[in-house]
Amino acid sequence: MRQTFIKFLYLLTALGISFPSVTSCAADLLLATNDTEGHVSPCQTCPTHVGLGGMARRATLLKSIRAKETVLLLDVGNCFFG
Repeated sequence: MRQTFIKFLYLLTALGISFPSVTSCAADLLLATNDTEGHVSPCQTCPTHVGLGGMARRATLLKSIRAKETVLLLDVGNCFFG
């Protein structure tokens, strides 16, 4: 997965789009998050996966992964609204 991300960055650079702070990142792992939909705590009204998710659960998982790996976190949106 890291190789795919690096290839994507090279493609952007070839197109004249540069992100120096990202291309020089020494992350071992790329994590992508999305669709929190404003759930700070586990969702009790979701039609599927009732009791799962939420920002607290995501933060706990991210903290445990960061203790073992160097992580680049990419949140792709939909954080506040469902």
